[in-house]
Parts: sequence; C-alpha cells; structure tokens
Amino acid sequence: MGSGIFALSTRAMFANQAMLDTTAHNISNVNTPGYSRQKVELSTEGGMYTGAGFFGRGVKVTTITRSTNEFLIKSANEASATASADKTRLDRDTITLYYINSEEAGKLAKPLLSEMGQIGITTAAAKDTKAGDGGNSLAIRDMLVVSDYP
Repeated sequence: MGSGIFALSTRAMFANQAMLDTTAHNISNVNTPGYSRQKVELSTEGGMYTGAGFFGRGVKVTTITRSTNEFLIKSANEASATASADKTRLDRDTITLYYINSEEAGKLAKPLLSEMGQIGITTAAAKDTKAGDGGNSLAIRDMLVVSDYP
C-alpha cells in the first residue's frame, strides 16, 4: 500500500472489516455445538522513517484467536480417553476355557452372538505338522476369537 492518509484509512477499514466479519461469524455460530468464540488481535503497523523521524502507518490484523478454556478442554479430553479405554476393555474380554477345544467353545459361543458376530479359531500346530499344512506354528494352544458388534 502507499503512504499517506489514504493508506492509513484503508488499513483501518480492513482491520475493522475483519472485526465485523469475525463478529458476524461468532453470532451466526452461537448455537453450534463445540463452537468457540473468535477474537481479532490488532497491532500497530511498523513505522515509516522520514527525515523528521518515524510516522505511524496505522493498524494491522495480527491474528484471529479462539477463546477457549484450557481446563475444560483438558477435562473433556480426559473423559473421552477414559470412556474409550472403558469401551475397549468391555469389547475385549478374555475368557479362558479349560478342558475343551476351540471348536467346542465356538459351538457354545455361537448362540450368544448377534447377526454380525464372528468367531475365528486358531489351532496350534501339531509337533509333526510341516509348514503350510495348517495350524499356527506360533500358537501354543488353540485360541478362539469372538467379535460381536451390537
């Protein structure tokens, strides 16, 4: 921008237009869940040096900040993490069944599942099983994995 009174007034109008736009944005989103108010931060434009010293060049928009409460954000994040951990624990219950193999356990679990429920069975490889002939060489016992989504 140039210098002089017109440049000074232009900067002031742009700064005030940004403040009006932000105010309109705040008003239009007042009922939006999770919305936080925004605020325009203004600062002085760097001075212009002349033989007689520095002359001010008006105002500029530095940034637009959100008004937030750090305590509430931290509390919400902690509550969300706790709820997520609790849900994961509920979804991943481990039950050890002794004296029956995984196929028999699958037959017992099948009637308890919803339509979307799935049962996966991993069987331990026999000592004389060759690679690629079935079984899981890393498994030490049969394993039954049950997934159900309500």
